[in-house]
Amino acid sequence: MKQELSQEDQEKLAKFRGLLSVTKSVKDIVTDEVKQVTSPSPMMQAYTEKSQDYIQAVMNYHNKRVAAQSAVGPDGKAAVLDFANNAQLYRMQAEQALRAWEADGLQG
Repeated sequence: MKQELSQEDQEKLAKFRGLLSVTKSVKDIVTDEVKQVTSPSPMMQAYTEKSQDYIQAVMNYHNKRVAAQSAVGPDGKAAVLDFANNAQLYRMQAEQALRAWEADGLQG
């Protein structure tokens, strides 16, 4: 960027950066030296957790669908029946995980 940020924009930027991580002083148990440690903020941790839950639910739905589509033999019949009877429930799990990610993933 070729122009300076206004004081207001700099404050907003600092505020939002502060939402991503937290820095705290931690005493090293071996050397007793106090160090500054930066880690994900509670908001970032919640966001990451909920995004992973959503990804897992979507992968589960897709894996069940693929198993049904590529079904062969007796085990394949079970996969087809499972997806035929439960596809909507697998989809609902993914949708609920998405809603939780959208709602709770920004809390913290």
